[in-house]
Amino acid sequence: MVMLRYLDLHNKILRDAQDPDKIADELLSNGYYVVGVNAHNVSNEIKDKERFYKFFETHFEIFANRGLLMLPAVEIKIRDGDYSKIGELCEEFARKFIPVHHKGEIYHVPLMIFLHGGHKGANDYGSKQEKLDLLCHPLKDNGYFTKVEGKDASLHDVGIEFNYREYMIADNKEKHLEGYKELINVCKETKCKMFLFTATIHEEELTHIDKMIEYGHMLHEDLIHESLENIHELMVAKYGKLLEKLNYSLDVLKKKHLK
Repeated sequence: MVMLRYLDLHNKILRDAQDPDKIADELLSNGYYVVGVNAHNVSNEIKDKERFYKFFETHFEIFANRGLLMLPAVEIKIRDGDYSKIGELCEEFARKFIPVHHKGEIYHVPLMIFLHGGHKGANDYGSKQEKLDLLCHPLKDNGYFTKVEGKDASLHDVGIEFNYREYMIADNKEKHLEGYKELINVCKETKCKMFLFTATIHEEELTHIDKMIEYGHMLHEDLIHESLENIHELMVAKYGKLLEKLNYSLDVLKKKHLK
């Protein structure tokens, strides 16, 4: 099977690393070339906003020149139980951007918008948000995702995440696989776009992408291929102009990294 590897848009390592250059070295040595740098929200702002913006200001160009493209994402999490806020927060974060420097110019990089799913309210409201790129871990904490949510997500082009880290830390891995295989059936029937990510948090997890690929195969033989095609489509739609300005061709990289 033709497979493009190492596009991981749900990753928190670089954001919190004491030595981002060391982590970038390890990412590059393991074949990564596009990585999402995720932050959570505090109400309608990015948590530790100044630090997050400073990180991109300092490292974006350095890493891009080395072949590692970083893209910013916010994962919205509702902490007070008022899931009706999701639409407003998605709209608010859709207007934000990260200013980055590259070859003497400033580029305004939009945020990918993720939603911390799992709760019925998060899944229900999130599936209806056109500004939302990804509904993360929709089955977390006994959450459920039915054909109703699937049809809404498909209509509004909301992607559905399959999160390897959840499987890695699951107490009952068989139950996890059973639930996510059923989720694949729902996504297939309702034509939802599926995304498979490592959702890496700790530095020692950086090398587990091969295990994530095994996990993808366990769920469905086509999941990895579909995920990579969907990631490619998302990046072209959201960052096409930026990639062109940076002379960063996904098509060239895709051919280079086919395996």
